[in-house]
Amino acid sequence: MTTREITRLAGISKGENTRRELRKLESIGFIICISSAVKKSRLYAITEKGLKYLKRKFHSIDYNNYLYDTLLQEKNIEWDTYAWIINSKRRQDILQVTKKDYPKTAKQIRIDSREDIAKRISAIKTREILRDFLEKGLVQAKKEKHERRVFCLTEKGFKIFGMMLR
Repeated sequence: MTTREITRLAGISKGENTRRELRKLESIGFIICISSAVKKSRLYAITEKGLKYLKRKFHSIDYNNYLYDTLLQEKNIEWDTYAWIINSKRRQDILQVTKKDYPKTAKQIRIDSREDIAKRISAIKTREILRDFLEKGLVQAKKEKHERRVFCLTEKGFKIFGMMLR
């Protein structure tokens, strides 16, 4: 769960010091930070103790997908990278468009992504995100006949994309 989801769930208002309140929940043992290496866009998982509390407070909601033990079963997921992606609608969109059927150029990715999100993504921003994806090993680039690079997801990229669909 993202910081925003946890604060809404716990009833922490915007005026309060969110980080301090999350530390309290962590010290009580209700949540665990699974992407502690990043400063922004941290991800949290609910512990068994936290799940029991939530089930008592909100009877009809299923939080099993956010349970710490369930998340640990996901092998070889880099939670810091996952948190970095889900913190940005543009990164999510570019990852999703890159996933589609065949390798695409940066221009094709940018054009296809315009259909999915309200804001336009500039050519520079698209290339910047793809460069970051390359550095993190989420996509691979290949040269085609016309000497334009085409991008496709790596196995690591597919795993993270699969986690986004949950």
